[in-house]
Amino acid sequence: MDEARKLGSLVESRRKMLQDWADIIDSWKE
Repeated sequence: MDEARKLGSLVESRRKMLQDWADIIDSWKE
């Protein structure tokens, strides 16, 4: 159970990081 939660938070932070990068790249394009 704890492992699943740890993995879930890892995926969540990874997704947030990718979203931040997408925003940065979008701002560069303009």
